[in-house]
Amino acid sequence: MELQKVYKYAYYVIYFLLALLFFLIVLAVMVLEANKNPDPQKRFEKAAEIFNVDRKLNANLPDVWPPAMNKLYPELELVDQEGAEFKASDLKGKVVLVEYVDMNSPVSQAYSGAKNKGTLGGVSQTYDETVLPIEETIATETKFTELVTLPNPDLVMLKIIIYAEGGGQAGPVDAERWAQHFGFTREGGVIVAVPKNDIRDKKTDSLIPGFQLVSKEFELRVDSAGVDPKHNLRFRLVPMIRTLLDAEVE
Repeated sequence: MELQKVYKYAYYVIYFLLALLFFLIVLAVMVLEANKNPDPQKRFEKAAEIFNVDRKLNANLPDVWPPAMNKLYPELELVDQEGAEFKASDLKGKVVLVEYVDMNSPVSQAYSGAKNKGTLGGVSQTYDETVLPIEETIATETKFTELVTLPNPDLVMLKIIIYAEGGGQAGPVDAERWAQHFGFTREGGVIVAVPKNDIRDKKTDSLIPGFQLVSKEFELRVDSAGVDPKHNLRFRLVPMIRTLLDAEVE
């Protein structure tokens, strides 16, 4: 009888050890998979995806992210094409057309004017020929209504580069190159900037490509960002530019 108990307990121990071994093997495979990408942020995102973690993956993100409709726009610390540091809220009092840029995106290239200026990047870099530069879209859609002429002293285009070539974190040099290649200047009403801190994240990815329109009160009024935007760029965002320009600041 005692021998049977020993066999029984031995069976349980062996079963437990095999289960533990299987768990460790699976865990090791997951860790190896998560560490394939040399980029630390991408490794972290991959690990969170594997382990089904539904939370903010990047501690550098503002508390409210992505920006919420009709709420104050989240604060971002930025560095512009001239190397000057500033905060997004410094633009309060002007209408701000915000664009989040991936330098590798054919759509981002097209919005910045690749049709006329050519693409920035390697020989394999392309642009979406169906997408007009945003300035042309604004001019076309307001031609028969209340024309929005550019540059406008009360309108700022803020292009925030999130991804550099190759998918890494964009830096001040990338902002400078993008501005020089496409001919953007602060004097011309266009600020090309990069975040001071790395804000690459799946939530940030949801804003690329496309535009968000921020009022003089620094509140998000129209959201045409991402592959599945809330509002139509041509028929909602562009007409709203004139409305916000004419609005009195309370």
